[in-house]
Amino acid sequence: MKPDWDSLAKKYADSEYVLVGDVDCTSDTGKDICGTYGVEGYPTLKYFPPGDKTGKSYEGGRSKKDLVKFVKKYDPGFVCTAATVAQCSEKQLTKLQPYLDMAPAELEALRDSLQAEIGAAKATRDAAAAKLEEFRKKPFGPASAAEGKALREELEAADAPFKEVKKAKSATLKLVANALKTEAPKASTNKDEV
Repeated sequence: MKPDWDSLAKKYADSEYVLVGDVDCTSDTGKDICGTYGVEGYPTLKYFPPGDKTGKSYEGGRSKKDLVKFVKKYDPGFVCTAATVAQCSEKQLTKLQPYLDMAPAELEALRDSLQAEIGAAKATRDAAAAKLEEFRKKPFGPASAAEGKALREELEAADAPFKEVKKAKSATLKLVANALKTEAPKASTNKDEV
């Protein structure tokens, strides 16, 4: 486990969001730290989300792959972008690379097109939802049942295409946005400790 832990520490050495460290519980200083955090067996892994001063026990896998997956899950600041490409996993880079290869103007046009397509479907759905909401504010009687049914069907008919477009286009939109991010994220004062 030690080589995988050291490799993880090296991978995140320059991270502004994650600190990977270890404590020798046999040293005088280490004994105090280990006592404070309830470390009794070795190796014991603890993680400290931002604001958590007591830490939580890590119960996941001990391979480098498992540790990296865990850290990424608790590293809200890390997103694979044009600015952070050196820290991206191979899988992330494979998805992002086609967009990194595009010219910025082409990326911006694609982003605008995707946003417009999602926006148009959302506007249609929102208009149908607003009509149904207005209908619900009116007094209800036997004659209005058919109108209510027609408005619910209109909303369902508009909602399905919106969900389909959003599902189909959101991942691409996120990749395009990440390819356009050429500045690294700002430093956080709260580093996660693993």
